[in-house]
Amino acid sequence: MRTKVHTKTEKDAKGKPAPKGHWVTHEGRHLFVHGETEASLREQAAAHRVAKEKAKPQKEPNAKESLAKKRRLASEQVEKHVAKMTGGKRITGNKPSDVDVPKVGGGMHKIEVKSKTFGSKKNLSVHPGALADKARDAKANPDNVWHTVLIDKRDTSEGGSHKASYSGHGLYYKRAVGAYSVKSMHKVKDEAELNRLIGMKDSELPKAARGKMLNGLDLKRLEEKAAKDREYNNARSKAYKEAMKAEGKSAYR
Repeated sequence: MRTKVHTKTEKDAKGKPAPKGHWVTHEGRHLFVHGETEASLREQAAAHRVAKEKAKPQKEPNAKESLAKKRRLASEQVEKHVAKMTGGKRITGNKPSDVDVPKVGGGMHKIEVKSKTFGSKKNLSVHPGALADKARDAKANPDNVWHTVLIDKRDTSEGGSHKASYSGHGLYYKRAVGAYSVKSMHKVKDEAELNRLIGMKDSELPKAARGKMLNGLDLKRLEEKAAKDREYNNARSKAYKEAMKAEGKSAYR
C-alpha cells in the first residue's frame, strides 16, 4: 500500500484557506486527511480491510472434506510419533517407507507405519501397487530390513466414536510388510520393546512378529494385480473427466 502526500497549499471551493491537514493519494484515491499521519492512515486502511473480510459471506465447510483432512493429519501425527520412538526420520512424499532408521552395519530399517483411528476393519490396508513398490525395494536393497508398526487409537480418536472397534491394544509390530490382520501381529509392550524387535534377527523374533516380503511368483502376481488396478483407475479417471467436460464442468474442484 503506497500513500503519497501532496505538500502544496490547498484551498476550498470559495478560495479560503483549507482546513489544517493535507491531501494524500492513497491506493489510487485522493483523500484529505485532517492532521493525520501516514501511520494512522495505514491503521485505518488495515482495519477497513479486516472489517471487509468479516463482512464477506463465509463459505460453509464441506463436512466430508473436513473429516478427511482431520484423519489425514491424525495419520501424519502417528508417523511422527513412530519416528520419534525409533529415532528415525519421517519420509514424506510418494516414497515406499514412512520412517527410515539407519541400520548398524549398513542399510536401513524401513518402517511402514499404520494407524487405526476409525473404522472396523480387522486387516491393514495396503494398495497392491504400493506393496509391490516396497517388495521391489527390498529385493533391490538386500541390506534394508522392512517392518510394519501399527498404532490403534480407536479407543480415543474422534471423541471415542470408534471405541467399539478398538482392538484392545495400542501398539503392534510385524516384520516385513503386508495386509496383515491386527490379531496376527505381535502386541508390543512399550517403546523399548519396539526398538528391540526392530534390531532383532528374523530367527530371534517372537512368532507373531515374524513376516516375509513377497518375492518370486508371489511378487509377479502382485505386480500383475497392481497393473490391472492402475489400468482400471486410469479408465475411470478418463471417463469422469470426459463426463465433466461434456457437462461444461471442471474435473478439478
